[in-house]
Amino acid sequence: MSIGKMEFPKRHRAILSNSCMASTLDADNPFVQWLIDELDTRRWSRADLARAMAAHPSLVTKVLNRELPLSVDVAKRIAAALGVKQIDLFRIAGLIDDLEGEGDDAQEKADFEEMRRILSRMEPERRAEALKWLEAYGKVVERDKRAASAATSPRPARGSAAPATRGG
Repeated sequence: MSIGKMEFPKRHRAILSNSCMASTLDADNPFVQWLIDELDTRRWSRADLARAMAAHPSLVTKVLNRELPLSVDVAKRIAAALGVKQIDLFRIAGLIDDLEGEGDDAQEKADFEEMRRILSRMEPERRAEALKWLEAYGKVVERDKRAASAATSPRPARGSAAPATRGG
């Protein structure tokens, strides 16, 4: 089943079978598409997400239908239920803009989106392992940068430091 440009997985067709829902679902909303993709990847129903959020399933339906504005509290609960960083979910939901100077380069944005896509499809334990590996690799890269910088910076010869002078 599709609405506009969006193709919906089988398990979410029940969400759209209600004519009220089909007419109000915002097919161009990246957050709605992202949330549906996340549910499909995890093979979760709306009820599964609601349980993980300790909320009523109608809350998830209303968020998907854009009948209820996404509040910071609901966004935090969705992030916790899905095990994603709040700031990432807030950006996807349009609750905050990208920070200035962060990801201005188009290739960098594409790289980060690719990493997010890959990580989002992993089981939580595997995702945690991948993030630990990435963090360790980042430390190696930083160490190598420091070593390269130290190798190219001029060092004063021993005993060649100028004597301190006193103002007088």
